[in-house]
Amino acid sequence: WLNDRIGFPSRLRGPARPAYCANVADEQPPFGDQLRVTSDRVHGCLVLSVVGEVDAFTVPLLRAAVSAGIDENGPVVVDLTKVSFLGSAGLAMLVDAVRNAKEHDTSLRIVVGFTRPVVRPLEVTGLDTVLPVFVSVQEAVAQ
Repeated sequence: WLNDRIGFPSRLRGPARPAYCANVADEQPPFGDQLRVTSDRVHGCLVLSVVGEVDAFTVPLLRAAVSAGIDENGPVVVDLTKVSFLGSAGLAMLVDAVRNAKEHDTSLRIVVGFTRPVVRPLEVTGLDTVLPVFVSVQEAVAQ
């Protein structure tokens, strides 16, 4: 309905996305195949492997996973090597997560590999020099 209110021609309308209710307990967010986060333990680190698009719509899922990992008070490694899009909401979430990890006396390590959809936004914003970025999970875990 928003497209109709602001006058976008129908050819410019994107697919409708359902709203995500962050306050509903135990409800699975409707991210479908747009974002998937899996976890594993590697040498005492929680490794979160992210697949898909990290944008304003999907960032609540990633934020929840990262926050839960930080709350466990152990190092958290976020593997973004299979991310196909990293938007500004994702960048902001990463900055907030690193700050949150420091407040909890733990570390957040971000694996970017050589993935252009992830590396390019970090380079353009200068965050590649501020955030703890690594080329591989093995390198991040060894840190």
